Formats: sequence, C-alpha cells, structure tokens
Amino acid sequence: MNFQDHAPRKMAVTLSERGLHFSQPPTPQIRQAEIIVVMALRNQAVYLSSSLASALGQSIEPGRPAVIILADQSSDNWRETAHNLLVDPRVVIAHGVCGTAAHARNALLDLVDSHFPAAKWVARLDADDVFASPDVLQTMTAEGERTDASFVLGSNHLQLNNKHLRNSNI
Repeated sequence: MNFQDHAPRKMAVTLSERGLHFSQPPTPQIRQAEIIVVMALRNQAVYLSSSLASALGQSIEPGRPAVIILADQSSDNWRETAHNLLVDPRVVIAHGVCGTAAHARNALLDLVDSHFPAAKWVARLDADDVFASPDVLQTMTAEGERTDASFVLGSNHLQLNNKHLRNSNI
C-alpha cells in the first residue's frame, strides 16, 4: 500500500489551535484585505487605543488594512477603553486560550490563513506598541512588492506608562 493513497488531498498546518472564535467576525469585504495587522492582546487595555489608532491610521493604497485583535484571556476593561475604535468595520475580534505571546501570534497567523484568502502581507503590532508613522505599512509592502520579497522586517516605537520610550524596537 502506497503512503500517498492515505495522505490528505490538501496539506493543512495549524500552528496553534486554542478554542479560537470570533466575537466580531470579518465582513465579506474585509476578508478580501491584502494587508492584515495582527495584534495579540492580554491585559493591555491602557495601551490598546493608541496601538489600534496607529494600525487603523495607516495610509495604504488601495484602502486601509484589516486589523485582527486576538484577546488571549484578557481580563481587563479593554473593550471599554477602546470602544470607539473597536466599532470600525476593519476591526476583527477573536478570542482564544493561547497562554503565551508566541502561541497567540501563531494563532493569529492561522486566523489569517483560514479567513483572509486575499492576504498578501501580515504585519504584527503588539497591543502596547505603535507604528513609527502613518505610511510604514505602505512603504514596507511597496518595497516587498518591488523586490519580490517573501517577508519584510520593520521596527516600531515602544511605550511605557503612556510615554514613548527613546529606543525603538529595531
């Protein structure tokens, strides 16, 4: 008997399966976004509004990025503190039990693979960080497209107690 006779017809890899579900699922229009900003969230309510505004404020042609927030057992009042931004139709909210930041980031990649068929670029932004400028994603993805890159690495500014730190994440 040949191994291929029993192999799955389609290869599927799940990096992290942790009871993932949506409380604010992607709309059909948002499912077609080419650029997705993913954000793992665990008890970072005080920073979420700045981080989310940074992601939603990105200037990208055409359109704007979709943003997926994965609340990993977050028990603070993040919904109340960022309510005005969470109602944006580009924001998708998922929940899961991931346990670590690395597992949550892998779960976010699984969500993109499963629910965003047009995604070309995935940008990770921690829920307590902000992008350096409104054109970061446009600049990085354009350079990635120009050079036919598989990935592009970038930097971001850091905050502590609602104040920007001098050093950035390089």
